[in-house]
Amino acid sequence: MPGNLQNVLTNRMSGGVGGRQESSCLLPDFANSVKTAITILLQHFGGQAVDTLDSRSFLFLQEQFVAHGVSRKYCNALLNHIRAMLKWGAIRKLVSSLVHSEANLVSALKKGKTTARENPKHRDVPRREVVVVRKCMGLGLI
Repeated sequence: MPGNLQNVLTNRMSGGVGGRQESSCLLPDFANSVKTAITILLQHFGGQAVDTLDSRSFLFLQEQFVAHGVSRKYCNALLNHIRAMLKWGAIRKLVSSLVHSEANLVSALKKGKTTARENPKHRDVPRREVVVVRKCMGLGLI
């Protein structure tokens, strides 16, 4: 087993140990959120042995995501990326399955029960703006 978290994550991102290279099929937003999750994870636990991570570590990470100002949904997505990486490592015996289980103990942030910000709801574009844009593009009126 690799000694620290950075070794496991480097191996994961390079598609090593029997894994196929998956980064080519990642969407840019997905790739950026995975990179963000890894950056924050390494920032706080990079030199630490993987097997020392427990539920308190993942609760701390969740707090750090909120402290970085990310939305509740994005915070949950980041933690889900970390869970997926740990699952990948546990399947390949790079990480103890207990670490993956500990990560799964941490509940997702619930709407209205956290200090994490909520994204505003999307609104429809006013009809007059649609008409102006269509006219400028030569598409005619609706």
